[in-house]
Amino acid sequence: MISSHIHPMILSYLELKPNHFYTVSTSVDGMEFVTARGWEDLSHLLYTYEKMNLEISQDTIYEYLHHEDIAEDVFAYYLVYKKYQDDYGIDDILNGNVSSQIYARLFNADFDERVSVVNLVMDGLLRNVMQYSFEKNCTDLWYGFLKEYRKKMDSSYKACVKEFMDIYHDKVQSELLSVRQKHEYDVVLEQIQKVNVDEALSPKDRFEQCTKSFFEQKNKVDVLDENLKIQIENAFEFMESAFKNGQEMTIFVTNLTMSSEMALYLSSHSIAVYEKYKQVLLIGTQKARLLDELQH
Repeated sequence: MISSHIHPMILSYLELKPNHFYTVSTSVDGMEFVTARGWEDLSHLLYTYEKMNLEISQDTIYEYLHHEDIAEDVFAYYLVYKKYQDDYGIDDILNGNVSSQIYARLFNADFDERVSVVNLVMDGLLRNVMQYSFEKNCTDLWYGFLKEYRKKMDSSYKACVKEFMDIYHDKVQSELLSVRQKHEYDVVLEQIQKVNVDEALSPKDRFEQCTKSFFEQKNKVDVLDENLKIQIENAFEFMESAFKNGQEMTIFVTNLTMSSEMALYLSSHSIAVYEKYKQVLLIGTQKARLLDELQH
């Protein structure tokens, strides 16, 4: 099964052309093949190139999808996908500011374009949920440090920071942390090292001194959380208005559910419109399976 962190452009392409997911054949030039690993590696490259504002070429895609016709087709689709990204104003959709012209264009669009827009909206939500998740993980890590400091108020603040740093370095040496987790530790370590605590103060006052910046971080996460919930609701409102109960809504809900970061967020938040469509999708999937079993 392909990773849930696959670039939405690739998800969009494979929804339209699922037979291109895996293929092995021979041509006059030798073996041609496309594998799940190739798609995953290409996805990682796309994210990296976009972050660095680098251009993707057909030759670059061919390095990961070793099939000339499919690489050419994917590159052509990527260019169209990027154009849709500019044309549809995804940030406006997530913020609930959708013009009537957007709905009119979608009404007349072919299925390929409609699926691309669904995945562009999904991409916008994924980027925001990843930001929220990162900031929340930093906040939780920082909170854990403060809990330990609270237990050891007889020690100096700097001694507790050093202990936190030692634990971090031990985990790095033991290869217990992912790249993202290392980044989270780095961010928290930078923040707690900035705090100057007057050791002459009472334990209560010392603790209050070192929690001010923490509560600023927590407020930042709360704002991201509230904005993300609103954006998810706006996305569903857009889907309902643009596609009613069509196949596009099924694709959107399925991709939301399959994304590990988004699924984690949705499992810890009550968003009524998602629960409604998730149940409809679940019932539809069960019904389809039962009908298939009855026919065999």
